[in-house]
Amino acid sequence: MYDPAPQRELWGGVVKRSREVSTTNVPDVSETPTAEAEVWWVRHATISPAWITAGTTQAERERATRFDRPQWRTRFLAGRALARHVVAAALSITPAGLVITRTCRFCGDETHGKPTVGTTTPLWWSLSRSDDLCALALSRQVDVGLDLVSLSATVATLSPREWAAAEAVLKLSGRGLEDDPRDVKLEPGVALAPGHPPAIVTEVPLPDTIAMLASNGALAVTVREVTGASGVLF
Repeated sequence: MYDPAPQRELWGGVVKRSREVSTTNVPDVSETPTAEAEVWWVRHATISPAWITAGTTQAERERATRFDRPQWRTRFLAGRALARHVVAAALSITPAGLVITRTCRFCGDETHGKPTVGTTTPLWWSLSRSDDLCALALSRQVDVGLDLVSLSATVATLSPREWAAAEAVLKLSGRGLEDDPRDVKLEPGVALAPGHPPAIVTEVPLPDTIAMLASNGALAVTVREVTGASGVLF
């Protein structure tokens, strides 16, 4: 579980809370996990053009050409390919047959909501990227929110670990950075965001990266690597 104790001096000092947070029905972080999640990750440096092409659409590849820097194009395409490969494998379909929608659950806009698939199979996932890798959290039992921050990153006001924990719970809610991460109250293993149910936050071990996974219940997490050169999941 995530323990923000090393950054406790930031709370109520530099970080100012502008909204009230309910502390009722806070989940017990010591409870035995009743749900499972997988975190799949791939290094940007290992991906192959064939793996990217098989896991992205023509529209996504055209969008990538508008990024100014090659590393930004790589990050964008690697994340989209990872999501399509892993989610398609979980549904036993081909990446090309996967239809992803992004309708916002709050305003109905079809372009900025949390990604979902039109299937009756229960499946929730969350994608994030750092400088060196991207990762996707996947669960068949509960919704999840994942955020990555590079170990070398500098985040204004919050520490990198606090930022990752706060953004993970906002991604879980489907709001993302529409809400201010500084409004999230962090306790050991728990994140409390205004207007949303309390979430349990688990730190996931990934190389050179701070990774935080948020859910509404305790999770048993399995970490798996994708070999980008071959596209094999193991």
